[in-house]
Amino acid sequence: HSCHLSLEYTRSQKDPQIVHRVLLVLVQPHPEQEMESPQNWGSPKPKAIRLRNQSLQQTISFLKSKLVEIMLFTLPLLIVHNLLLSPPTPPPGGAIYKHHQQPLITNGKHNILSPLKDIGGSRSPFLIKIHGALMFIGWITTVSIGVIVARFFKPVWPNTLLFGEEIWFQIHRSLMIITILLTSISFVLPFIYRGGWNKQAGFHPYFGSTVMALALLQSLMAAFRPPPQAPRRQIFNWLHWSAGTTARILAVVTIFLGMDLPALNLPPWDTYVMIGFVAWHVGIDVLLELHGYCLIRKVEVLEDDRVQILQSISSAEAQGHTFKKAMLFIYICGNIAFLVTFITAVVQV
Repeated sequence: HSCHLSLEYTRSQKDPQIVHRVLLVLVQPHPEQEMESPQNWGSPKPKAIRLRNQSLQQTISFLKSKLVEIMLFTLPLLIVHNLLLSPPTPPPGGAIYKHHQQPLITNGKHNILSPLKDIGGSRSPFLIKIHGALMFIGWITTVSIGVIVARFFKPVWPNTLLFGEEIWFQIHRSLMIITILLTSISFVLPFIYRGGWNKQAGFHPYFGSTVMALALLQSLMAAFRPPPQAPRRQIFNWLHWSAGTTARILAVVTIFLGMDLPALNLPPWDTYVMIGFVAWHVGIDVLLELHGYCLIRKVEVLEDDRVQILQSISSAEAQGHTFKKAMLFIYICGNIAFLVTFITAVVQV
């Protein structure tokens, strides 16, 4: 299985000891040729080195304090390999720069001598994709719906119990537990992938760790939630709201910071879609708040008139509950649409 391998490289114009572009091309079978000596590298223009036989020899540049070590190693061509492709575009002016995205890595191992085919690949590691997907599910969908239900739907199902508790509370508690579980699983995945703390990810890991701590604090406070009439209940309510609101705000900021990190690097439109989600959530929140205010004012006017008070108040509340249920359905549909958009982007990256 003799083959012709073309190894194209470019040297830095500023420092001839640095090779900043290497492109390996596998062509059709070629007659036996000796490998050209790499000692005559003197020009920044691309050159080619021909390799032969059943081994793959690559020239690798290792940069450290402007020093380069050239190494040759052998890999059997008949054995399948994970292929890694980096952008071939040379940097302007021969400058050395950091790649703005991770290389494209094939999803599986392939024999480079096999016929040409679309083998697929991804720039994002599988664990990081799962990390992003779980965080999107937890902090875009489950926590948002849980907060909306707890804030505006307490009076909607007053006489309906689910496993001995009010239905709004069971929905809220279930969604919050799911959020904490998703966050906990997602939180450990980058540490498994990196083998420790990532110092190159900016503020993202710091904010993410804070969100994780606040989520655990919320679950701890909920476990010791005092009864409704207890003197400490007001303190609990204030702490619960403060920690939850802080966690949600930080989670959104963390998502903004994480979407464009090299390990995930979603498409350029991700920021605008995330802004759209925030606007969607805040808009529904404000609309329900205004609706609640108008409903209270309507009931107060009916009480002042003292005419058919009970029937009118019941009718107004029923209309208000119908509106809230409709808005909840619309909000969930919009929320899922945003979630599907982000999950699709994560899968395709």
